[in-house]
Amino acid sequence: MRGRVVSSRTGQGISTANIVILRQGRVESIQSNADGDFEYEPPMPGDYVIAGASHPDFQPFAPTHGNNGINLRFEHGSTFSNITLVLTPLFFCEGIVTDEQKHPVPRAKVHFLSTGRWDPVSAPPQRTFETDDMGHFRIPLIPDALIQAEAGDAHSQVECLCIITECPLQLTLDAQAPAANLPYIEGAVFDTHGDPVPDIRVSATSATIRRAREDDQAPINDGGLDEEFLAMVMNIGTHDEAITAEDGHFAIGPLSYETYDVFISTAPETAVTVMAGTRELRLTLTTTGQVRGHVFAADDDSPINRFSLVLDKYRSNGELAGGRLGDSFHQNTLVHDASGVFELRKMVPGKYRVQVAALGFSSATQTLTIGSGETTQFALPLMRASPVRGVVSDARTGQPLNGAVVMPWKTPLAGDWSDAVTLGAVSTYPLMTRTTADGFFELAAGDEPLWINHEGYNPWVLRERPPTGHVLKVLLSPLENGQAPVEEYGGVGLAYEEAPARDDIWQVERVFEGSPAERSGIKAGDKLLAIDDGTAIGIELMQVLHRVRGEPGTQVRLRFLSGGTGREYEVVLTRVRLPER
Repeated sequence: MRGRVVSSRTGQGISTANIVILRQGRVESIQSNADGDFEYEPPMPGDYVIAGASHPDFQPFAPTHGNNGINLRFEHGSTFSNITLVLTPLFFCEGIVTDEQKHPVPRAKVHFLSTGRWDPVSAPPQRTFETDDMGHFRIPLIPDALIQAEAGDAHSQVECLCIITECPLQLTLDAQAPAANLPYIEGAVFDTHGDPVPDIRVSATSATIRRAREDDQAPINDGGLDEEFLAMVMNIGTHDEAITAEDGHFAIGPLSYETYDVFISTAPETAVTVMAGTRELRLTLTTTGQVRGHVFAADDDSPINRFSLVLDKYRSNGELAGGRLGDSFHQNTLVHDASGVFELRKMVPGKYRVQVAALGFSSATQTLTIGSGETTQFALPLMRASPVRGVVSDARTGQPLNGAVVMPWKTPLAGDWSDAVTLGAVSTYPLMTRTTADGFFELAAGDEPLWINHEGYNPWVLRERPPTGHVLKVLLSPLENGQAPVEEYGGVGLAYEEAPARDDIWQVERVFEGSPAERSGIKAGDKLLAIDDGTAIGIELMQVLHRVRGEPGTQVRLRFLSGGTGREYEVVLTRVRLPER
């Protein structure tokens, strides 16, 4: 088994990362080398799991109930290579601890009392930090975590690293302030026979803001949620979770002194409303089921031995839950199996959406129903994808860039706090490659936009797909004077929206200032009729972006219906380098 630990921000290898491997109840640990590479030779055939990867400057890869790790089934002669573990760099918040006279306090302790939005298993292992000789400290920015400073018998007030927190922090010690004594909710999960159930995720959400307040509705009834309000509070409200131990026991907290809805994460109908501090809470899990699947190539039935798997549970009203209750309905894993087979156990009965992606294939989705006490079997063929080929170079010097990372792109959130929220779901990427010494890459990743990046450069977002056989030229612009990276693309400077009363036509929502589109006179409200020699009517937005975007310096011909005059007109625009908005 060979692989590499890399940074999600730069794609570069992470040296001295610690990788944990489980085999038949035993734990082994290996370390990445200076380039981030690691190698492991299993002593015998069998099932192995990469159960963790960590480094002090990154959020650890620590699989839990919602992220099952990397599963590998070794047989005689099996070899797994190019395993990539992607760790996300931590955001940090600096601050100072002072006494009541505002003097800095050296060697004071700053304690994390909770891990906020992050699962305790996935949060950084260090929970206590010490100030330097000037009273300064630097701690990971963990959204909604609670912290408190301490020096001798003096303590600060408990602070929350929430969305309104401004860094640097100032924690003031008070000799009269007590040490934090925040409440927990404790209990256990049992099956229908009364036996404890381990490895079950339990969630607690604030009852005052998370549930619909109708007298005739249960606290959470899988359909009585105020969706508009819920969508808002998911960005600012707290939620806490725990995983049951071998004896089924869980402890959630520390919490604020208020009322909470506590429920088995994948079964919101189990919700019980209790006060923080409640002990001996009992939750009952219905009889679970399991899934056994087979992933293979559609053209020749050959097994696909490396793929990512994402499950999302449907709510009883037919809508995808989408993880809106603390990522309760979202489970992902990365499978390595020579026969392309996977198994998922302890699944709550219900309807699920399964998404599978593999390097060299288009992703596929299937819906399945898991029955109580049953094993659901299904097969998922994947279509081979046409590879995207390109050469990545320095935009200033033209020199090829070795080791640039190419991977599927997702829209980032803005700001350290929002970005830190997304770290709660640590990822591994089967769809990832790096450029060779001559800057060349090849990646067959279906229809997903691609993200191309190298340390010290602005990333490039590639939505378009070149003609078969065409080799893209991607030029990354170097960062200057410590500037923050800005994602760029080749385009003309237009944003689109559906035309009123016409869901088959896209019209211009916005024209970006200083862009080729603005210089050509295109206006908001103009309707897009054609792109080059093909119609733009009745096609998906992604197809519009694929065809309008392209390499800077190339041209695209667009035909519009003016929203002002009602006349058709045509423009030929030269694509330029633009910031992704």
